[in-house]
Amino acid sequence: MKTAINKKIFKEQFRRLRLPMLIIAVAFVACQIGDAFKLPTRLTIESIEGIVPILFAFPYVAGFIAALSVFSVYNKRSSCDFYLAIPVKRTTLFLTSTLAVAAWTAIGIAASILFAAVLNLFGGFHIVQLAQYAVLFCVLFISTMLVYAMCSIGCIVTGRLFSNIVMSQVVLWLPRFFLLIIFAFAQSNVSGFVKFSFEPLNPTGQLACGLLLAPLQMGSSNGMLLSLWPYIYSLILLVAALAVGCILFNRRRAELAETSASTPRVQNIQAAITLLFAWMILVTYFVELNFEVSALISTSVLVFVWFLIYQSVCKRSLVKALKSIGWYFVSAAVGTALVLGARAAVELLNNVEVDANDIKGIYVEGYSRENLAFGYTDFDNDYYENYVMREVNQSNEITNKIVAEALEPVDTKSIYYVTYQKEVRIELNSGVTLYRRIVISEGDKARWEASLQDNQQYQNALVAAPDMDRNQAYYFERLNGASYEQLEAVYAAAMEENYAEYGSDRSNVDILISKGYYGLRPYLESIEITVQNTPNALNEYTKIRNGEIFEAFKTLKEPIYRLEILLPEQGLEIEVWGIKEFEIWDSKTEKEVTFEATEQAYFELMEQLCSLKDSALTGEVNLIVRVIGEMDYYYEEYPYDTYEGGLYAYNIIVDNAYTRASDNGEIRLCLSADEEEIDALLTLINTLPQKDWDS
Repeated sequence: MKTAINKKIFKEQFRRLRLPMLIIAVAFVACQIGDAFKLPTRLTIESIEGIVPILFAFPYVAGFIAALSVFSVYNKRSSCDFYLAIPVKRTTLFLTSTLAVAAWTAIGIAASILFAAVLNLFGGFHIVQLAQYAVLFCVLFISTMLVYAMCSIGCIVTGRLFSNIVMSQVVLWLPRFFLLIIFAFAQSNVSGFVKFSFEPLNPTGQLACGLLLAPLQMGSSNGMLLSLWPYIYSLILLVAALAVGCILFNRRRAELAETSASTPRVQNIQAAITLLFAWMILVTYFVELNFEVSALISTSVLVFVWFLIYQSVCKRSLVKALKSIGWYFVSAAVGTALVLGARAAVELLNNVEVDANDIKGIYVEGYSRENLAFGYTDFDNDYYENYVMREVNQSNEITNKIVAEALEPVDTKSIYYVTYQKEVRIELNSGVTLYRRIVISEGDKARWEASLQDNQQYQNALVAAPDMDRNQAYYFERLNGASYEQLEAVYAAAMEENYAEYGSDRSNVDILISKGYYGLRPYLESIEITVQNTPNALNEYTKIRNGEIFEAFKTLKEPIYRLEILLPEQGLEIEVWGIKEFEIWDSKTEKEVTFEATEQAYFELMEQLCSLKDSALTGEVNLIVRVIGEMDYYYEEYPYDTYEGGLYAYNIIVDNAYTRASDNGEIRLCLSADEEEIDALLTLINTLPQKDWDS
């Protein structure tokens, strides 16, 4: 290391990079300040990409700017001669500059992540594991250095800023773009293709490009970030890119400064390479989508215009640019050959035949309880059972046959009779692994599920559920303010019952949402609270709901449309019609007495009711208040409207012992009152003048 790194040069390069890298770091920290005013209202579980989304742009900005800053001094002849005259090896100069970039990269990323952690610590609305911060740091650091290494190659082979910018982007994106073309051919030509078994061929094969391509391909990059291969492959590419950059830097001539290339031929080759992006796109569209000839010609003209502009700027002469037109056609030929070669290679994948007897493992993605083995995947918050089910080998004689048949070309005429499609990982006896999307009928789905009745690992996964943990996020979809202990009581009761998955029962009372981590992967668990499936959990939930309703009841300022007070032990039912009248029905004597109400009497009655105890938690109910509000019958199916008095009606359909919402939006409060409190309530009403119906 003593010969590879020079301390004085390191200090100089560190100082030179200070301004651009500090500006970048401060800018990314400042972008997070806006998040402080957009904190969620409920505790959430974040995937790695969701911790600080803006930071995923850091590698592209910092890596590119760092490369330009380090090698821009070699674009001027005077500064180039000065640095190359320093009595140190060029390898030392290259590695020392790279170390300075790595130091500033680490400082910038650490500052941004630390700010995010502090913001979350005081905000308290995100649950983030320390390991996630560590993974995020590694992802951003490796990606930034890889972008720097790739861009440095483009800067080293040219001696002007314009060509620096163009060639650095070509080196960074062209190889991955070609692999993306291969991937696109595979998706369009191979039945049910999902991804290659050889990870480097996939768009998410390396981190630097995968951060951008993964969300476009899969909707999320979280799966890529938690896979080991992208890190290994990215580190290999990083070392290789730095090695190539170091070799080219050692061979770089001082005369390259203020020129675009070392020789006219090299310049022509560079110009031809910049056109490969366009040619590969054009040929791909022409081959796969029957691109119209007129469109092909017009686009080719635009590519030719770019070629002339680039050559004119680099050669500083339009005449010299016109003399290099032959390289335009060379580029077209090379681009066409690359695309057709990629297409031919992908066609070989179509010849892979899978026999049912050759399958040794079938692993299903996107499982949910609602659709058993064939559910849907939520990339941001996958279902907990999906993670468990991914590890279950569902291979048997029946499933192997279904998969083998599903891999055969699908008759488009029968597509309407197919009801399920799912991504599967197929492991063959030969050691080959295939990632495919199979399409099966409802009958095959039923046979698939029936064949797994004796698969104990599968049966255990069907009922898999996470344990309660204070470090995870739990909340009801409609009810706010429940404590951890209350949530735990409902959750524990639901775990002992046959609870349904989210969205399967429209008559649910509420939904208990559980969000946590399966390792470092965020999961979502949703438990429906219903009368049929979770009566015990519903009882626990109703205790919480009644407590909230009673607190809301105490805050009412306006008279309620209709109120009923039930005294089961006394056999009395009191109907309160706002400030209009009070009615007392005695079930023992079957007599009813009506009193003329006053505003003062009404609010005194409400005050007495509000002074009683909520008995939902104890079960000692001897006084029931039924709150009934006016509702539009248009909302009969979903009585979730706000009615007169400001109390919220929930569609709670349970036994008579608990809260019940009917067509008119009834809510029931379960209270307890001693004899003195009941006597005071009846005395208040009996002192009012009785209504004379004859008059």
